[in-house]
Amino acid sequence: ECMAAIEALFINQDTTVKKQADEWLTNFQRKPVAWNVADQILARTDFTEHAHFHAAQIWRNKVTYDFLDLQDAESRRSFRDSLLNHLVRFRQGPRSVRVCLCVCVSAVVTHLVGMGEWPTAIDNLVSLFGQPETALLLLDILTFAPEEASSHRLVTPEEAQGKALMYLSTVSPKILSMLQSYLESTGNNTELQRTVLKALLSWIRAATIDINTFIDHPLFQSLL
Repeated sequence: ECMAAIEALFINQDTTVKKQADEWLTNFQRKPVAWNVADQILARTDFTEHAHFHAAQIWRNKVTYDFLDLQDAESRRSFRDSLLNHLVRFRQGPRSVRVCLCVCVSAVVTHLVGMGEWPTAIDNLVSLFGQPETALLLLDILTFAPEEASSHRLVTPEEAQGKALMYLSTVSPKILSMLQSYLESTGNNTELQRTVLKALLSWIRAATIDINTFIDHPLFQSLL
């Protein structure tokens, strides 16, 4: 039924059918079963990009508004691992699916770091996606991480977001050095250059990088 609604939303030309499908999917994604259905859709290699994108969107909404549905640490860890496995599979695209999953990962970092359940989040993500072929993916996660940690939309205890922001501040020296390394190796890759600068700006805006530390860092000097 979920797949039928997705196909109706993206393929059917009848505006009435599209509206009904949109309403059905909006109601469906609020249900606890949506976690598992989205997981099953993302796992299917024979489904369309539309289906994968909407499944990723379901997860994006769930981690934003309903993450506390996952009531025990094992459920949250299992979801995190499944999310990362799907991101590995979609690391080369489609971009719409990959970016949506990156936002999910960034939100999960805030939730789990704030709960004390993922104290090595950034190190783990750098190890998993720090290779040259997945640089853009990692930079997307790093761009979204401070945004999610400071988002007013994210339904999580306020102290959890505070702890997540403190954690990001703690790892920011590593992030500055990594961004500098990426910037030095971009060559003529303007997309990678823009993505590095976008990530840097995100960390500065969220005040997760101490401005005096940044001014003294070689990355700042290289931007002058």
